[in-house]
Amino acid sequence: MHFRIHLTWGSTTTGGGANAGWAFTLAAAPSSTSWKLNHRGCIRVLASESGGNMLGGTAAISTSSGGMCQGFRDDNKVSAAFWDQDAGAPLASWAANDTLSVFGTYESAS
Repeated sequence: MHFRIHLTWGSTTTGGGANAGWAFTLAAAPSSTSWKLNHRGCIRVLASESGGNMLGGTAAISTSSGGMCQGFRDDNKVSAAFWDQDAGAPLASWAANDTLSVFGTYESAS
């Protein structure tokens, strides 16, 4: 399965709860074979600030809730924390015209 998620903040957009990690439900449940899931998916994450800064990261595929993409982390460990919905990592705060893109490929269970 190939997928792409792209969010662009508007002037009234909020990211969610404090200290809440990103998690998106996938269109199809992933294969439950563990060697295909243990952070070995081809999942890329990009965070872009309206000012021009861009940070790259990775995410994991999980079988929880029928299939989730979660556990976003920096490639170069600029931030040791998981990426947060409201602020702190990877951006100090999410603001209008900031973007979050998630894209990748995984094997579905069916």
